[in-house]
Amino acid sequence: MATAPAREIGYERAELTREARPAESPGGSRRHAIGFWLAGYGRTALRRQLGIGMGLLAIGLIAVTAAIWQPSLPLLLVGGALGGAGAGAVFKGSISTVLGIAPAQSRGEALAGLFLAAYLGLAVPVLGLGLATQAFSTRTALVGFSAVLAVVIAAVARRLLQSGR
Repeated sequence: MATAPAREIGYERAELTREARPAESPGGSRRHAIGFWLAGYGRTALRRQLGIGMGLLAIGLIAVTAAIWQPSLPLLLVGGALGGAGAGAVFKGSISTVLGIAPAQSRGEALAGLFLAAYLGLAVPVLGLGLATQAFSTRTALVGFSAVLAVVIAAVARRLLQSGR
């Protein structure tokens, strides 16, 4: 069942399918599809959303690393935007996954665990990169950080593609 705001703009949330579908208006037309998609309720399947997010993360990581080695503010900004968009897609997909697999009575606990992991994922790499810059140049530390992150992204993407979920 759709929430009131979703019904107002002509959409209802499909339960357990992790996609939104346009609700039929009296005239049979689909309304506000672009705005609703931009709000994050597009017809993108969860697996594809996670894959796109990881791809954008990887591209953004490459662009940011290249921008540090070959100083370029536009490349740094584009890389940051792509990486941020990828992180947002992965996080949204992660929330959908947790909500889809957690029993209704323990969804709050499951989401708390996801947010804890997300905050650790934000803090630990930055602290590690900061420590690495004490022993290595900033450029070298960033390349090492990027390499480790690229391996993690590749491993997760491979597992995602093999799992069929």
